[in-house]
Amino acid sequence: MKHLKKSMSFKMLFVVTLIGVFFSSCKNKNVTNPNSEKILQASELNLTENNEVKSETKILSPSDLPKNLLSGQGQGLSSVIEYSYENHQGAWSPETLVLRSQEDFKNYITDNRGQSGCWYVGDSYNPAAKLPQWAIIEIKKPISINYIGVLSSEYYSSDSYSDRHIKDSEIWISSTDKNEGSFKKVLPITLHKGKFYEVFRIEPQENVKYIKYKVLSNYGHASEAAIAPLAAFYDETPSKTTQEKLASGKADFYSIFFGLNSDVIRTESNSVLAQIKDYLTTNPTKNIEILVHNDKLADEKTNQELTQKRADTLKAKLKALGIDEKRITAKGMSATNPVASNENEYDRSKNRRVEVVLK
Repeated sequence: MKHLKKSMSFKMLFVVTLIGVFFSSCKNKNVTNPNSEKILQASELNLTENNEVKSETKILSPSDLPKNLLSGQGQGLSSVIEYSYENHQGAWSPETLVLRSQEDFKNYITDNRGQSGCWYVGDSYNPAAKLPQWAIIEIKKPISINYIGVLSSEYYSSDSYSDRHIKDSEIWISSTDKNEGSFKKVLPITLHKGKFYEVFRIEPQENVKYIKYKVLSNYGHASEAAIAPLAAFYDETPSKTTQEKLASGKADFYSIFFGLNSDVIRTESNSVLAQIKDYLTTNPTKNIEILVHNDKLADEKTNQELTQKRADTLKAKLKALGIDEKRITAKGMSATNPVASNENEYDRSKNRRVEVVLK
């Protein structure tokens, strides 16, 4: 009997030892735990031709994802209250433009492998339902924002369905009511084909009560479009007028917009450029230096050429508005002077900017 107990004790010790070796091996090999605090953010992207991108995942902590202020669908926080058209109910309805929670936002980005919920416009049952379409989001407790995130299902960003991917859209906001005349456009968007998460930095907007999302075009499908959720963020940057920025002598502008991979100035930039012209007109001894910055997605040569063309175009625009070109210096800075990392979409959006220096 003593021999049996001793034998059993030895076997138990042997099993425990094996278990310990196994877990130690797993730990050393960094075996991925699906419930780990690490998550995948599909934000490392390489540009290809035709505005397409190739996605690469990068492991990030959930804390690296900013708090999405457009959440709470069905919980009395933010919700889609009006829309131009409803083709589907449930997972394909306009209500999917607002996610329920920060957890849903994280999951949409990190586990976006199938036909994730989106507002699906037009199909074989309703081929006449075409773009443009719009939806209004009501925010129960007004917020400040200075970033817009645009998502897309990876399923509809794949080669087989990328023609349903949204191309051109606009973000309008209102601080008063949902009447058409109360909205102002704060962001014109052209999305990259095949990219399922993009973030755009805008000038800070305060007391936002309504957001109107206007979807204008897709990447080619005649009647179908997959419109995925929006997100909004705020980093506590205070709102300043153009005159206040210029008076400080140096400022970054996120309200000067260009076409995608282009030096063409969008018409939405005209207001701030006119204000810069007015400041220079009333301060004739001041000269201006325009520095155009970009993120680091493209190679250095492409970036340098693009930012220099954009800087030259801005100089020509101010000259056309009546400012002596001798007072204007224009430089393309490529991605040489970032104000944030280039490791994720949120930070890259901070680096795409026009810096103005008064001398």
